[in-house]
Amino acid sequence: MIQIGAKRKETTYKKKHMALLKRYSANEAEKVIGVSRNLFPLLREVGLLKGSRIGKYWKYDEEELNNFVRAVRGYDLETEESIRFYAPHILACKKSA
Repeated sequence: MIQIGAKRKETTYKKKHMALLKRYSANEAEKVIGVSRNLFPLLREVGLLKGSRIGKYWKYDEEELNNFVRAVRGYDLETEESIRFYAPHILACKKSA
């Protein structure tokens, strides 16, 4: 049984933690991870990059961008074909880690 007070403390902690994370716009995130503007939406489409939509804009947490960079280290993701080819393998490795 969860106590109401404990749930409030957990929610407050999550809010404070989320406030500490830097959130990037799509343009900023492209520069941080070093991917071209044309390929960035594809990364989100295939599930390699997670973001949250706020209104009509996408925002990306700093932690998620760092996880992405760690996960794709060593892969050549310069073309649409390479992203579609490597995406299932990268996602499988992320889930097992």
